[in-house]
Amino acid sequence: ANVNLLYPYTALRAVNVTGTHEALRLSSYKKTKPFHYLSTLDVLESVATTGQHTILEEESIEQGNGISGGYAQTKWVAEQLVTHASRRGLPVSIYRPGMVSGHSQTGYTNTRDLTSRFIKSLIELKKNPEIALMIDMTPVDYLSKAIAVLSLQATQSRKVFHIFNPQPIALHEMVAILNSYGHSIKKAPYIEWQAMLRLLQNELSSLAAPMTESLSEDGLTYLELWLGGTEGIDAGNTLEGIKDCHLSCPPADAELIDKYMKYFVRCDFIKNEKLVIAET
Repeated sequence: ANVNLLYPYTALRAVNVTGTHEALRLSSYKKTKPFHYLSTLDVLESVATTGQHTILEEESIEQGNGISGGYAQTKWVAEQLVTHASRRGLPVSIYRPGMVSGHSQTGYTNTRDLTSRFIKSLIELKKNPEIALMIDMTPVDYLSKAIAVLSLQATQSRKVFHIFNPQPIALHEMVAILNSYGHSIKKAPYIEWQAMLRLLQNELSSLAAPMTESLSEDGLTYLELWLGGTEGIDAGNTLEGIKDCHLSCPPADAELIDKYMKYFVRCDFIKNEKLVIAET
């Protein structure tokens, strides 16, 4: 898939939609082969923004109203193609990850992903938004192992799995951890912080406009949806499927963030003398 939060639907359609269509054709050619599709929790946007109920894995998302952003739109359309194929008899498994983060043991992280860039922007601006945000960090090694385990199980006509960290971290706790490394990040009213994000040069400058856009009448922004969009989302199929494999997601805590921060320093993504001294 082509993952880009800025590109419109037309720029991502060839890879994310047409590519999925061609893969489905291959899976159905001559001998039917089980099809495993990596989607995203972003396809739940239109349901999640209502905030009215728990979103089950088997819940229909066919209405698709209110899904914004080219990436989420292409993934929603592609998932509909997969769902329609399952109705024609193709065995299908759909995996919807949350916010994927770095490796839980090595700390190796994609410094271009949203979580990494958000952390760096907090340090650069020396301010954090004063909002009650629980941040999902789903380590990539847990995600890959969970998908491997689930994919080897008996495939039904259509099975959906939500895969995210059941133990997210509160924003204020993350800030406290970052400050323990010598940074000085202080709270700012959300509106004020959004203005700083848009006006001051920082790691998230290119994403400032879409991130601060309101999605609903209560002022929910993309930042809250992208980083903390797992509230009210069920993961029963996933937890049931991995329960006998001694596989669990590492909590998003000080230990996990420490691994990421040390990697950020090693690759010169973030400057921190305290961590440099600790590493040596």
